[in-house]
Order: sequence, then structure tokens, then C-alpha cells
Amino acid sequence: MKKQFNAVELRKALNIKESTYTAVKPSIELADNLSATIMEQLLTNGLSTREEATPYVVFYVADISKKVQPYKGLRGWTFGRDAYAEDKRYRRILDKMFKDTIVTSSKPKIAKKTDLVSQLVTKYGKLTKAEQRRFLASI
Repeated sequence: MKKQFNAVELRKALNIKESTYTAVKPSIELADNLSATIMEQLLTNGLSTREEATPYVVFYVADISKKVQPYKGLRGWTFGRDAYAEDKRYRRILDKMFKDTIVTSSKPKIAKKTDLVSQLVTKYGKLTKAEQRRFLASI
């Protein structure tokens, strides 16, 4: 059976500080009501990644929606099948908050272009004379 949380238990389970939630709540409300990106406000309140903001958004949706409380699933916090609207709202808010963030890798991946024939010739040259004869006889 899934454990349902009340507001106090949920705040403890998500490790949310009351002062931080009070500071972040207006930003979350803006993201919920507006389509504008509010990264500047989030950064000033200490939320720079989607993972850092997720507990606050979950708590916010649970706070404004009194009928359904989230639970900790295998892949993180969710509102479950019975609360499709709340789950959709939670994901929509996070998408609005972090839609303009660009993830860049430290090094761009460049495909190595290697000539297969040159590889085979160098490997063939490393074989002993007996191994070269056996190889040529097998072809």
C-alpha cells in the first residue's frame, strides 16, 4: 500500500525548509500562471537545476491541491494514477521553469575516422612469418 503524506510529513520527507519554500513559492506560482521563464528568480533563491526544484514544485502542487497527496515511487515523487491533473500540473510547472536551460557537455564528441584497410595491414605486419603463411593459406 502506498503511503500518503500530510503537509508536515511531506515537508519532512522532501527535506523542505519553511523559509526556502516561502521564498520560492512566488516563483513557482509565477511559473504556474505565466509562460515566461523565471530562471533569474530561481537562481537567486538557490534553485539552479530541475532536480533541486522538483521537491518544491511537488510540495507546491500538493499544497494547492488538497485532495491528492504525492508519494515516493521508484522514479521519484509522483501523484499516481488517480491524480492525473496534479501530476500533469507538476510536470508542466517544471517544464516552464526550466524550458530554456541548455545542457552542454564539456567535450564535443567527434567520430574518429579510421581506415580499416590500414588497420588490417598494420595488424598483418605484426604477425610472425608463420602466422602470415597460415593466414594467407586460410584465405
